[in-house]
Amino acid sequence: RNLIIKTTSTKNIMVLVQFGYQSDFIYEVLNFLKNSFKNINSIVYVINLKSNDSIYDQDINLFYGKDYIIEKICGLSFKISAKTFFQTNSTQAKQLFYLVKKFLEPNKEDILYDLYTGIGTIGQILSKNVKKVVGIDIVEDSIKYATENSKLNNLSNTKYFAGDMKNVFTTQFIEENGKPSVSIVNPPREGIDKKVIEKIIDIQPKKIVYVSCNSSTLARDLVIFEKKYEISKLQTVDMFPHTSHVENVVLLKKLIDV
Repeated sequence: RNLIIKTTSTKNIMVLVQFGYQSDFIYEVLNFLKNSFKNINSIVYVINLKSNDSIYDQDINLFYGKDYIIEKICGLSFKISAKTFFQTNSTQAKQLFYLVKKFLEPNKEDILYDLYTGIGTIGQILSKNVKKVVGIDIVEDSIKYATENSKLNNLSNTKYFAGDMKNVFTTQFIEENGKPSVSIVNPPREGIDKKVIEKIIDIQPKKIVYVSCNSSTLARDLVIFEKKYEISKLQTVDMFPHTSHVENVVLLKKLIDV
């Protein structure tokens, strides 16, 4: 059905092949890839009998190597699997993460909530600058690797939770894990669920950095945030040169109550 190649700046290569049915032909294809391209570190495959190409509800089968590859960025190492997301442009990703840190200006007293954390990249890069990092993501594989990456990087002040944001990010959750003084939100293209925005507004972290790959849903969400926050800074990062796609980084500061 399709073939996806993931690469890293460390020259690691993962190949994911998706097949529409079970057949001995599968192993012919996989062996051809293994024998023809010696620089491949990982070959995984999916047998997807559905009508769509989504793999998040499918079993990933390991054919060769390990079921992850390693990216190194900002002095840390991150395991990336077939189901997990990492910015495809590593060079610009460094600029993106630097900008988030510059906007947020974290300090050692801060509790940082990293919402839509993925494999924990941004939160872990900032972990040495804050008291505690709490990450949430709906993709269980992402949380598995966020936890593994935290151990890989010898971090002791991070905690990760898997589940739908609007179900996990509750008053009880905040009471158990501490009220955030600062927050990062880095949602998928559909943006942030309105209930989640209302909960963020309710607990009022002093600063929020919103990282968005979709200007339309960003604009929609910022209208809701404006109840209690002002847009202090906004900058785009060109992750895909010569295309219309950019990453937006927005600093929101809590309005002073009068």
